[in-house]
Amino acid sequence: MMKKNSTCFSPDNLSSGYKVTGGVGHKMLAWALAAMCLAGFSSCESKHQKLQQQIEQRKAALEHKQDSTLTAAQEEIQRLDSLLQQVKSEYEQKRRAAEAAHEAGTGTEEQFGEVNRLRQLRDSLQVRFDTECAKIRYVKRRINEG
Repeated sequence: MMKKNSTCFSPDNLSSGYKVTGGVGHKMLAWALAAMCLAGFSSCESKHQKLQQQIEQRKAALEHKQDSTLTAAQEEIQRLDSLLQQVKSEYEQKRRAAEAAHEAGTGTEEQFGEVNRLRQLRDSLQVRFDTECAKIRYVKRRINEG
């Protein structure tokens, strides 16, 4: 039977503060406590190893995600760049024609509407292009940090 000894620490007391009395020997109890501690330690160590494996898996997944995001953003930039150049060229051409028609007094509402639509499309594509460029800069900075 075990009783709490609150007076002092002595060889009869174990680290938990309990004193062994009765038929159970100190050595047997000490071995049992040591076995429990070792089992707890190996359990903690295996949990630590599992945690380390999970951390490594997450790092690998993050690298994969960053690489795929970077690749997708670069492909999107290429697509947006060619489309933006095409729209810019068409916008400039139609803008000049609309200005010339306006000066001559022959400009139509449809012609000016087309120029406005192309300007909106150009500006929208430019914003998307700038956003993708910022995304690439951010991902590259994160890759260099980590």
